[in-house]
Amino acid sequence: MKITIITGSQRKNSNSKFVGLNLKEKLDQNFSDVSVESVCLYDAQIPYWDEDKYSDKEKWAAWSKVSEKLAQSDAFIFVVPEYNGMVPPMMTNFFLNADQGELSHKPALLVSVSAGINGVYPISELRAYSFKNNKVCFIPEHLIIRNVNDILNKEVKSKEKDYINERIDYTLPVLVEYAKALKLVRESQAVKTDKFGFGM
Repeated sequence: MKITIITGSQRKNSNSKFVGLNLKEKLDQNFSDVSVESVCLYDAQIPYWDEDKYSDKEKWAAWSKVSEKLAQSDAFIFVVPEYNGMVPPMMTNFFLNADQGELSHKPALLVSVSAGINGVYPISELRAYSFKNNKVCFIPEHLIIRNVNDILNKEVKSKEKDYINERIDYTLPVLVEYAKALKLVRESQAVKTDKFGFGM
């Protein structure tokens, strides 16, 4: 089984990237049958969507590399910072580009990151509409990493930090089980992505 972690910050050395690395470490430690790959959208430098995506292969080479990794994955974790209460444009662009079945009928865990006490808005925004044409399946569980600077600081000890680590340890196995279950859906005769590739 392969899980790909996508971090959607527009900053070079972002907290979201470090959260993604921490999640990768937990998966590596606890699931011997799961391989984990990371895709940082800042590093990937995917062009913003326009209609020449389907004709200019050279311009879209960066997306083609990411798309291949997604197609080989069984599940995803999206780590998304909250920018002024919204999802960063780079992450929105990611979902616009993923229209060739790379995410279709595969489970995904949403993880929102906030330096303060917020963080719920990216979850709401992504659950509202980002699945329409790519048909990714967000699992019911999600994570909100509030006060992320304290959570990532190894010197800080708090009940909040203990709770979020406990919550992560609960949520990752749930994602793995969804990955097993939805593989059966994709292999069934019910899924006709070629004919009904776009949502209504």
